[in-house]
Amino acid sequence: MIDEQTTILSGNDQPANIMPRHVEAAGYDAARTVEDSVAMGTGAAAAIAREIGRNAEAAAGDAEQAYETSADQARDQLSDLMSSYSIVMDGAQEFQRVFWDAFQHSLQATASGPVELMQCRNVTEFAETQRELFRKGVDAWVDTNRRLLDISGRIAEDAMRPVSGADRA
Repeated sequence: MIDEQTTILSGNDQPANIMPRHVEAAGYDAARTVEDSVAMGTGAAAAIAREIGRNAEAAAGDAEQAYETSADQARDQLSDLMSSYSIVMDGAQEFQRVFWDAFQHSLQATASGPVELMQCRNVTEFAETQRELFRKGVDAWVDTNRRLLDISGRIAEDAMRPVSGADRA
């Protein structure tokens, strides 16, 4: 029995390797220790990589949520703005209709005025007719301007409602 050495013979009966058993055992122990250390290091690196991945994923999710929120807010604000523009355009059409109705009424009054004046028999009747035509013209002008101001105020109030958030309350 050989204590200190083991001789390994090659196929031609020549010593291939001679190594003390305690050195061989220490080598195996060292190799196992290195393997265990590498495994622990690899495991720790993998855990750190997973944690970094989770943090990056969470940050990306937060960024995506922030972008979605911003996009939703921008979409809502543009929708509100378009609603306001639509209200203003509808109001402008109503404003135009009232203006042209007043203009047409004014043309009719202007056309009938000279006829009424020509039918007067004396200066007093002429003065009274002229005064009545003037009063009708001023009343029509005041009424038209009142209607246009009412429409303008309503347009402004209605157009502000979507952008001020009153429709969402």
